[in-house]
Parts: sequence; structure tokens; C-alpha cells
Amino acid sequence: MPLAQHNVSETIMTHTPVTNCQPINNVCFIKTRKTGSTTLSSIINRWGVNNNLSFAVMKTNKLSGHFNSLVFTDDSPKLHFLPPLNVKPGDWDAYKYNIMAVHVRYNRTAFDKFMLPGNKYISIIREPASQYESAFNYYKIASVVQTFNKSVRYEDTMEEFMRLPEFYWSKTVAKYGQLISFYTRNTQIYDLGLDHNTHHNISTVLSHINKLKKELDLVLLVDYFDESIVLLKKLLCWTWDDVVYLARNARPDGTRKELSMELRQKVIQWNSADHLLYQEFNRTLWAKVAEYGPQFKDDLEELRFRRNKTETECVGKNKTIVLDGRKQVVYNNVINPPNYCYLLTKFNNDIIHQIMEKQSSGFYLNNTSGIYTYLYIKRILCTAVIWAIAYVLPPPHGFWIIHKIILRP
Repeated sequence: MPLAQHNVSETIMTHTPVTNCQPINNVCFIKTRKTGSTTLSSIINRWGVNNNLSFAVMKTNKLSGHFNSLVFTDDSPKLHFLPPLNVKPGDWDAYKYNIMAVHVRYNRTAFDKFMLPGNKYISIIREPASQYESAFNYYKIASVVQTFNKSVRYEDTMEEFMRLPEFYWSKTVAKYGQLISFYTRNTQIYDLGLDHNTHHNISTVLSHINKLKKELDLVLLVDYFDESIVLLKKLLCWTWDDVVYLARNARPDGTRKELSMELRQKVIQWNSADHLLYQEFNRTLWAKVAEYGPQFKDDLEELRFRRNKTETECVGKNKTIVLDGRKQVVYNNVINPPNYCYLLTKFNNDIIHQIMEKQSSGFYLNNTSGIYTYLYIKRILCTAVIWAIAYVLPPPHGFWIIHKIILRP
């Protein structure tokens, strides 16, 4: 049906029920890097917030909750996790979670110990040359090249890197540390659990890819994101309202480097394990589309129609900001938008903060205003106790407590 003839109600966030299946609450999303994963994470986080679910997040990483390359052990939940909702801190056997949607390296054996039963494992990947261009920009690898070859123009730094990749990769380790070097070569299969010291072994790489095919319920491709979201909606039995999205962490137009054919081939060779990974899951994606049947085309059109309508209802004029030296597009709400727009346009890290505050409060709260009221009252009470202690202690001890705890910068 042509888009102009599409017949939907003026207000699309109606949560129309999906028949013949039950919505899935338990989702483990292995969030890869520079793959559009923040957009997908925001969809999953929104579902969890709207349904009062518990998230596995890194309690000491207050900025984003990411675990990054943490090696999981049996003690990881005790050391690194916030308790789930309605669970007392220290009740370790009850540390079971509905959702994980932060940066983490895939470890199925470890994850199964703290994720709730009935969990769906998903991830997302990207065509390796495109992913590498984004990573090269994000991790500021151009500065590594220009440190050792000051005559190279910024726009030519990737070509120079690929002229001597092993040399500049070793210098990346020296400048930024081992971890950043892992994020700039075969990053995607590394995040999906395969160590870098095995990436040169084709048989090991292929064996790991086959393992992932058996263990992951869906691997989305950011290059075909809408098609992937249609498959995700079906897998999780969610509604269109649940999976409609706005792109996150998007770079402004004109900031992406166009790769020549020669440079693209060099990048693919440098990321050969990721290339094999992408080839296989590109095939599996289109096999799932074929299995979906003739309804797929209509459902894809439905998603795109709802996306366009959501942007019209929610998004005002976009603006470009600079975060940590990187340009990024952010969304401004229209004046008096529908209520659903606020969570939809919210920064993903702000949603993570909301999740962490809710779980760290130790209480089950049905609304975010309740969270902030609780934290505000707690802060007042703590301050009152400190002043009381300071009052009964003789000088200068009381003043020292006030200075160190309350008046510190």
C-alpha cells in the first residue's frame, strides 16, 4: 500500500496487542561498538523502564552502566551489579535480571547464571569497512598517525594507517592502551567473545561464528536496521509502539569519510575476522526475511510510516552538539509533545541513570518522580544526621566533619 494511503490513527502510541504470542521481557543484548547499538539499546531500555524490569548494569560505571571488557566470574554479580528491583542488597541468589543492554563481551556460560529463564540473546553488527571508519573517527586514531607523521593531513590519516597498519596499531597501544587497540581491529567479533590472539586463525574464527549462530536468537544488521527491527518485533512479540525509534549517537551529515575501493579492501583485510562474521550473519538475516513470508514488505512499510509519524509528533529542530570533542546530533522535543515522546527522545545514558537510581534506591517505585522524591528526602535526612553529629562533638571535630562531608567541592 502506498505510504500516502496508509490508514492509522492520529495517535500511534496505542499499544495495540499482538495476538498469538506473549511479549518477551527477558532480553540479553550484546552491545557492540560503532554499530548503531545505542539506538537498539534505547529501544530495549525503553521497554524495560515502561514494564518495571530489572537491568544488569555495572554499578561503579555511573556514566553508562557498561561492563565493557570485564571478565565475568561467579562473583561478578556480588562485586559489580546493582540488586534487581524488590531484592535486598546481598541476597545474591536473587540477583537475577530481565535485561542487559550495555557494552559487554559475550560469555554465554556466565550470562546464563544471572539472566532470568526464557531470555532471548541478540546482538547487532555492521559492514566492517563502515564500522571501522566510525571507530577510527570515534577513538581518534588520526591523532596516533599524526603524532608519528606530522606531514599527513587529517583527511588522509586512514590511508596512512593502512599503509603501515601493524606499526600504527602498536602505537595505538602505546598512546591509548591495549583496550582501544582491541576496539580498532575486528572489534565486533571481539565483543562477541573471540579473543584477539585467535583472529588470524580462520578455522577458529569460523568455529566461533558457528557457535554464535547456534546461541544467538537474532543478530541485527545496522546496514538494514529497519528490516532487522521488523524481525526483532516478531521475535520478542512486541508492538510497533515498542520498537519505533529515533537514531542515537548519529554523526552529522558530512562528517563521514568516503572510502575508496582500494582503501575499503585494505580495511576489510585488516578486519578479516569481522568480515567473515558479517558475511555469515548477512546471509542469516535474509534467510529470516524469506522465512517471514510476504507480510514482511507490509510490516516494513508499517514501521517506516510510524517512524516518520513519530518524528513529526515528537521532534522539533535537531541540533548538533560536541561531546568529548565529537559532533553528535541530538533531538529537541516539539512544544507540548505527547507524553510518549519524552522517553523516546531522551539520551540513552540518561535512561541508564534513571534505571540505576531506581535499582540503587532499594525500593520498587512505579514512577520516576517517586525516585527523585525518595533521593531528595534521603539526602535531607542524611544531612540532618551529619549536622546533629557535628553539633554534639566538641570543636574542632564537628567543624571538620561539616567541612569534609557537606562543604567539600
